[in-house]
Amino acid sequence: MNKILISVISALLLSSCISLNKFVVTQVGEEQAAYSGRFVYSLPQTVFEVKMEFEKRIELPGPYRQFAQRFLGITQYIKEENTKWAINSVSISEFQEPDPSQFYSVNILKGSFEQKEYFNLSSQGLIIDPMSVISANAELPANEQYALPAVLEFSMKRNHKEKTDTLFKTMITDSSFVKIPILRKQKAAKTIEQKAEEAANLIIKIRKRRLKLVDGEYGVFPEGAALEIAIAELNKTEQEYIALFTGKTYIEKYSRSFFIAPNGNSQEQVFLKFSEKEGVLPAESLEGMPVILESNPVNGYPTGIYGNEQIPENTLIYRMPSTCLVKVKEGNELLFDGRISVYQAGSLLTLPVKMK
Repeated sequence: MNKILISVISALLLSSCISLNKFVVTQVGEEQAAYSGRFVYSLPQTVFEVKMEFEKRIELPGPYRQFAQRFLGITQYIKEENTKWAINSVSISEFQEPDPSQFYSVNILKGSFEQKEYFNLSSQGLIIDPMSVISANAELPANEQYALPAVLEFSMKRNHKEKTDTLFKTMITDSSFVKIPILRKQKAAKTIEQKAEEAANLIIKIRKRRLKLVDGEYGVFPEGAALEIAIAELNKTEQEYIALFTGKTYIEKYSRSFFIAPNGNSQEQVFLKFSEKEGVLPAESLEGMPVILESNPVNGYPTGIYGNEQIPENTLIYRMPSTCLVKVKEGNELLFDGRISVYQAGSLLTLPVKMK
């Protein structure tokens, strides 16, 4: 009899303890006014950061390009100004932020809420305290652009030459008129062909002096680092003059990030257009090739456990992520292929909380 009495008392005490604390979870905005207290949490959503590296290649023709073959025998040179963009690399990283469509209210019906299970889920990233997250969802600017130096028209000689004209002055003598020649010197601007020839001659002169320097034909022979520096400077000067015929190529590198939150289903999203001539264009542009982010859950479409059913008392809702196959394509060209865990592709699950 005493054992039965003790068992009944223990059951009553246990039931009173269990009924001491009680809560129910609803979506934010669906709470009843009678609830004495609440706190809010959200489920996480995965956001992709698509980081892309671009290269801008600018080709500038040299001012003496039409004389490259005649004076230097060069047949390969830049004939006209050209700009070409290219995608160098694509990478994707992910981070979590509160899902605006998945905010839940923990409504306390009786007693207080034991938060141990809540913090366990929060530490695993399965639920998020919206006050602890600061989103970095912003577009990164392109790298700083630098002004392009033009191909210089420099010369070691003056930009004009002295020209001698012959004039005739008429003198009156006793019996006739006599024309006397008079030489007149004046300065005239050099033609582009003359300046190109001077530049070509200077290139040949540099090559000859470099050869003499290496062969030790000069009275003073530099050694070690001095010789290396002298040859390097001659090479640099020669290349600058050759660029007057062949042109110059400049390469600029840019980095941009695009932030995309997938919906969790199989989807294809055009997030930019790319043109070899114009570079990065808005997704709605009529020009350029579409760059597409493709995301497909491995196990198909996500399945939630709750529709319109009421969530049981003393139960938390959390979200388990699922793996997605993620690709980035430019037209039919594959730029990125990987597997990423996405919360939106997962399922909503329940966790009963043991109340004391």
